[in-house]
Amino acid sequence: EILQAVLDESETITHELLNIILDNLCGAPRKKKSHGYHLAKSIIAHTHDKLQGTLCHVMERTLKEQFMAVRKYEDPALSAEFGKHRQSHLQVIAKYMEMLEELDLIHPVFLGAKLQPFLLEESEDLRLKTVETICNIFKDRAMYRKEYREFLDLFLGRCVDKSKKIRSKMLTWLQDLVIEDETLRKTQADKLSGMLKDNEDG
Repeated sequence: EILQAVLDESETITHELLNIILDNLCGAPRKKKSHGYHLAKSIIAHTHDKLQGTLCHVMERTLKEQFMAVRKYEDPALSAEFGKHRQSHLQVIAKYMEMLEELDLIHPVFLGAKLQPFLLEESEDLRLKTVETICNIFKDRAMYRKEYREFLDLFLGRCVDKSKKIRSKMLTWLQDLVIEDETLRKTQADKLSGMLKDNEDG
């Protein structure tokens, strides 16, 4: 049935297929590269064009909704019950961010204007999750550093984020990146030097 659905010529991606992809491209299946993970990858490969628009829409809508829900429960004065609600929304966001890392086919849409608002979130947790995801995407795909240079330059602005956690994450990531990327090493030397000094002073 799954293979029949994959080969279906209709213009829509069924909820069943989307759920298979969602359930198998993150968490334990992703870490273990399980049968389900490979099945999800196969579905993506077979439905690439149809899937791209559908997934972009689902990802953007879901992330916006979940970020909004987390903001609602941001106040530390709220009850423990509200804290549980907040945590459940953060878990959904983590799942979708893992998906975003995996799905190269939606990077051309997301690595730009769609992700920028998430980098400007007031919530440290939400900004950090977004930063970690983008760091992983660029770390694993050297060609992206040229292909998405404009977005990368904008993203490097997080090096001076008001959050020490985020500055620390950016420092570790940039140090790793400049070791293997001569262009970045030349262009980011001053920034890296300033970040190292800030880290020592902090």
